[in-house]
Amino acid sequence: MPDKKEIVQKELDVFGKKLSDSSFNSQLQTLITKKGAVSPLYLHLACEDLRNFASFEKMKETLQGLPQSLSLLVQYSLERLCIQYRDIPGLRLTLAVLTVSNSGLKERDLYSVLSTCNDLSSWDGQVTWEEVLQLSRKPEGRIPMAVFTRIVQNFQSLMGLSPYQLTDDMLALNNPEVKRGFEDFFLPTENDATRAHLVLAGHLWAMADPEGRDSFLHTEANSIMHLPSSLIHSGQLRALHSLLSNYHFLRANVSHGLLHHLLEIYDLYDKEFATTTPFDPEGRLENCRSFLKRHASTLSPWPALFIQQALNEPSETSAHIWAEGLVRTGRVRVIECLNSSKGDAQEMSELVSTFSSEPTCVVVSPDQSLIVVATGEGTLHIVHAQTGQEVKSLVSSCDGISSCVFLNDAQLASTSFDGRIEVWDIQNGCRTALIGGHSNAITASDITPDRKHLATVSLDLTLKVWSSAKANEVASLPSTSPLNCVTFNPEGHLVAAGCWNGNVVVWNWLQNKIQASLCGHQRSVRSLSFSPSSSMLCSGSMSGEVRVWSVSTSTCVGCFQAHCGATETLTFLEEGSMLLSAGSDHTLKLWSGGLGRSVAALKSDECLMGPPQKKAKCVASEPAALCVAVNGDYAAVGYHGDGIRLFRIDSGKTIWVSTDLSVSVHCLLWIHTDPDQSKPELLVSGGSDKRLRLWRKNEGEEEMLEGLIHLKTFGVQTDGILAMVQSSTVLATASGKRHMKSFYPKVHPSSHQGYCMFFLHEIKWF
Repeated sequence: MPDKKEIVQKELDVFGKKLSDSSFNSQLQTLITKKGAVSPLYLHLACEDLRNFASFEKMKETLQGLPQSLSLLVQYSLERLCIQYRDIPGLRLTLAVLTVSNSGLKERDLYSVLSTCNDLSSWDGQVTWEEVLQLSRKPEGRIPMAVFTRIVQNFQSLMGLSPYQLTDDMLALNNPEVKRGFEDFFLPTENDATRAHLVLAGHLWAMADPEGRDSFLHTEANSIMHLPSSLIHSGQLRALHSLLSNYHFLRANVSHGLLHHLLEIYDLYDKEFATTTPFDPEGRLENCRSFLKRHASTLSPWPALFIQQALNEPSETSAHIWAEGLVRTGRVRVIECLNSSKGDAQEMSELVSTFSSEPTCVVVSPDQSLIVVATGEGTLHIVHAQTGQEVKSLVSSCDGISSCVFLNDAQLASTSFDGRIEVWDIQNGCRTALIGGHSNAITASDITPDRKHLATVSLDLTLKVWSSAKANEVASLPSTSPLNCVTFNPEGHLVAAGCWNGNVVVWNWLQNKIQASLCGHQRSVRSLSFSPSSSMLCSGSMSGEVRVWSVSTSTCVGCFQAHCGATETLTFLEEGSMLLSAGSDHTLKLWSGGLGRSVAALKSDECLMGPPQKKAKCVASEPAALCVAVNGDYAAVGYHGDGIRLFRIDSGKTIWVSTDLSVSVHCLLWIHTDPDQSKPELLVSGGSDKRLRLWRKNEGEEEMLEGLIHLKTFGVQTDGILAMVQSSTVLATASGKRHMKSFYPKVHPSSHQGYCMFFLHEIKWF
């Protein structure tokens, strides 16, 4: 990079000028020793000012009068610029509009704003929003293009932009020092900023709606994206309300991929105008917001379905009426769902996102603004709570994420399956600490209510408490069994941990003393929750059982069956009067406190609300199928603990079920006893009772198979029979005790029943 002297000499050489560098009168030294001369832009602006306004006979005085900082030099140059073009009264307001613009303005936009501001300068007193919008759409006067071109060249010089940039490039204040100079010069008061935002909002609205009919067709993404923000800063509540209640505007945003941004604007609208008296008795704005939220999962990937989704709303809704009006014009073609029910438009659970790997945990930030979803492959997905938009994702270097907790609004701790703990800076999207916490997988974590201490449990038989500020271990408790879950009590001095052996340990970690050891579960403990009063502790096990414990007396005061699978999580609600449970049976259940009285259940997409039940009933699941044997159009299936069933392959219909056979059937085989048979007539089954059973087909009219008839039980082995195979002469079976037996079947020639005789040969292998 050239030094300061080279920059100044190069800038002035273009115009055949130079500064003295003598030891007695060093003009060059006076310039480059200025405080702001560390910035090449400062030197560029200083040389521009010297070229345009300085008298080289009085150069030393001019150089000494230049401001010290870049920000002040920008204001110095802006003052000269406004004096030079004092015959253009709207110039100051135009530059104020450019200053408040987030992304800048194109040359054609700047020309339109300058024409509007020139017209506004002739108006006396306050101007209304309607007047600004009207002037933005149809300015009364135009600035000569030659004058405007010279002004743009001066802008480019002030902003440090190339004079050769294209007309479609943005004129933006990207340099923070330059932007500060513009703000201090053009926006000294809040009223100046409000007026600038008002003009910018009028211009953006005119650009977003070129037809002037609030249809927002053929609009640019930049205009509709920044328009709501300008309306908020200019205090135009009614205009913003009409915008957010306009399905044309919503459709334009969705078409440009701005759906989630639009949902953020609704949230910002609520915050900015929370104290304002609502003037929407028909609820049009809420109808629009509700429509977007309901269909966000569809419209985000397929924005072209906006009109179709609106048309398929119930006929009395504002969305359907709007879409129907568009269809009548004949300009759009959509598919209308004729058999949709009115219930389809009701609020439903909202699909926020889908993930490439299975989610392992989800947490909400203390200020309720963010949701973090962690996955088994080691990714943290950070989602905006109001809009459902994923704002960033962080990738762990550990072996998957098992749990995570917020340490504060800006920091998150995650645990991994390889025993390490990571601390993340959510705002900056970086990891700030990596701790080797355990020697085996960390299964769960929890944080105290004051968020000063973090607890982790692991398969390495330890429970540890950490300082969230210093990320160091402060207490540790060894266990005789691997640990599944952990939770702090509301005061934070007790921590409960659930063990694989079915016990719950309550530990006073501040005093390093076991408060209680609660025994009662027959299966591993999967979930824990303290009541808000800390007097009760609920625990859920792998069997779906929930127990309620009195912490002070270490006794079980309640027990009920909550789920058909594991009770994965428990949470007290409404100050302990209600208990929410979630199970591996894909069911959420709401219980009345610790009494085990079911109040409501939610399974899959249906919410089943009913009268309270005295006892939760668990529906038995279907027994597992262990083996299958196909014979033509039929299939015999062996089940775990439930015998044999016979099915038709074409229809899947069950045609026969074995009775009084409560054993697990591990293997089935259709066998031939006569080489001339086209289809086997006999079925052999082997099961957990160490016996073989012989079955014959029972055929009805037209040789339709109606079931099986049991002929004989034989072939007792030393363990359950696991497999069978038949050769041309031998049927061989294998058991779990490393034994194999072979049978030689022979059909008695005089037996029309097909009775078989088996001769046994035993083999043992190692």
